[in-house]
Amino acid sequence: MKNVILRYGIISGIVIASIMLLSTLIIKGLGIEKANFEYGMIIGYTNMILAFSAIYFAIRKYRDTHNDHKLSIKDGIFIGLGITVIATIFYSLMWLFVYYNIIPNFMEDYSAYVLEKLKASGASGAAIEQHNNDMTSFKAMYNSPLSIFLITLIEPLPVGIIITIVSTLVLRRK
Repeated sequence: MKNVILRYGIISGIVIASIMLLSTLIIKGLGIEKANFEYGMIIGYTNMILAFSAIYFAIRKYRDTHNDHKLSIKDGIFIGLGITVIATIFYSLMWLFVYYNIIPNFMEDYSAYVLEKLKASGASGAAIEQHNNDMTSFKAMYNSPLSIFLITLIEPLPVGIIITIVSTLVLRRK
């Protein structure tokens, strides 16, 4: 089981980190940083789903080669969560690299982008003030690489957990 988790976790981690780096370089190279904000979530979650698809294949591989082709829920969840943890670490490390080396003004640019959208939508002064307060506290959390790493770990976790549960239930044989 450990070999399956490591192998597929590293594959998933390389995919998730590579796509993050590649999409950031493409957006930066094309000079369309606003696309990073407008489509970043779509690109990011598509990347996560693609990378975490390795969970399905890992659980299937384990089921087909161990325990007389049977998979317990416990084993499926353990494999999926192990892969999720490894890939999430790759993701967070790549974000640190991207943030510090490619888009070091991300927080300022993102804050300005959201402020611009708020003003364009006719938001109240109170909403704009709340945004400024929220972004000030969020920027403070981004002062430390450790806090950036820990915050970024949270992003892909729900996707990995959902894919783990679905894959385990689909592949489970009694």
